[in-house]
Amino acid sequence: MGIRLRENSFQAEGDTMLNVVLIGVSGFGDVHYRDLLRWHHAGKLNFAAAAVIDKANQREKCAEMEALGIRIYDDYRHMLAAEQADLCCIPTGIAMHAPMSIAAMRAGMNVLVEKPAAAVMSDVEAIREAEKQTGRFTAVAFQDLYRPEILHLKRLILNGMIGEITRITACASSTSGDSYYRRNNWAGKLYCDGMPIFDSPFMNSNAHQLNLAFFLCGTSFDTSIGIRSVSGELYRTQKIESFDTGAVHATAENGIDFFFILSKSAETPLPCRITLSGTGGRISISQREINLPDGNVIPMEQDPIKIRDNILRNLLDSINSVPGSFLVNMNIAGAHVHCIELLHQTIPISTVNPEYIGSRKLPDNRTITFIRGINEIIRRCASKHTMPSAEAPALFHEITERTVP
Repeated sequence: MGIRLRENSFQAEGDTMLNVVLIGVSGFGDVHYRDLLRWHHAGKLNFAAAAVIDKANQREKCAEMEALGIRIYDDYRHMLAAEQADLCCIPTGIAMHAPMSIAAMRAGMNVLVEKPAAAVMSDVEAIREAEKQTGRFTAVAFQDLYRPEILHLKRLILNGMIGEITRITACASSTSGDSYYRRNNWAGKLYCDGMPIFDSPFMNSNAHQLNLAFFLCGTSFDTSIGIRSVSGELYRTQKIESFDTGAVHATAENGIDFFFILSKSAETPLPCRITLSGTGGRISISQREINLPDGNVIPMEQDPIKIRDNILRNLLDSINSVPGSFLVNMNIAGAHVHCIELLHQTIPISTVNPEYIGSRKLPDNRTITFIRGINEIIRRCASKHTMPSAEAPALFHEITERTVP
C-alpha cells in the first residue's frame, strides 16, 4: 500500500518579499542559479545580486541577470558589503564554505551553503560561533533531508516504528574518469592550497546517504547521531590524492553500527540502497521508494525541480518564522563532517591491484576507469558486512583496521 504525503505549500502573500544573493553561478552553482531564477520569476523571492568571478565564461547568464536588474559583482566581499539581503546562497568549493558563510552572516544574511558543511570540525565550530554572534543561521543544502518523505520517515522512527535502531547499511556505486576529476581544482584532493578538502564518495557524491543515515538515527527531530569510532578500508583507483572506493564501519555514540560501502569507480552504476534494522523491524530506502515494516510504501518524489524547491521553501519559511519549517543545521550536518574527519585520521589509503582496473570510452567520448566486478563485491560486502579484502583479496590489499577511541 502506498502512502501519499501532502506537500507544504509556500505562501508569499502576507510575507515580506525576501532578497536573496548568490556566490558563484558555474559548476553546481548553475543549479542554485536556476533555482533562484525560477522562484524570482514566480514572485516568491527577489534574486537581488550575484558574485561572478569568471564573467567571460558566463556571458549568457550575466546578460540574463542584467536584463532582470540583478546586480553583478566580481568579488563576493564587495557584494556582501553592498547588499542588504535576507539569504546568501553559497555553492562554492568545500574550502570556502566556512569563510564565506561566516562573512555572509557577519553581513547580516542567513546562509544556504552547499554540502558538505565543511571539511573539518573546526570550521563547523567556527560557523556555530558566528551563528551565536550574529543571530543568523547557516543551513546546508542536503536536499534529501528537506523532502517531505524523509521528514515523515524521521517522525515514524522517533515514534518507535522499528524499535531501537541497531544497524544501518548503505551501498552504492557510480562511474567516473579523468573528466570528473578535472572539473575543478579540488576534485579528488585531500588538500587544496594548503586547506583540507577530503574529497571522496563519502564526502561528496554519496554524502547525502551518509548524512541521511546519521539524521535518521538522531534522538530528536533536528539532530543527527554522533560517531564515536570508525574502521575500514579505503582504496584509490583513479589518478587522485584521495580515495574513490571504501568500506567503513562507524560506531555511533549510542552503539548503533553503520556499514557503508561506496565506490566512484564502477563500470555501471549501482543504485544506492539504505537499510535500517531495529529491534522491531526493518526499513529499506531506495531512490524510488521507502519500504516500511508494516508493508506500506512511501513513494519518493522523482521530479528534480520539486525536490530542489523543498530547500528554498523551508529556508524562506524559516526566515519568515513559519511554524513547521525545517533546516539542515550544524547539529545535523556536523555529524557527517565529524565522521569524515575521523575516517581520514584513522584509515590509510591503499591502491587497487592494477590488474583488475579497466577503462572504456562512453558514447559521449568520456573515458571511465573502473574496478572489474566492483558491484558484485559491494553486494557481497553489504550483505555480510565484510571488507573488500575479505571478499576479493586479489584485488585489494589487506589493511589492519584501527579504531579511534
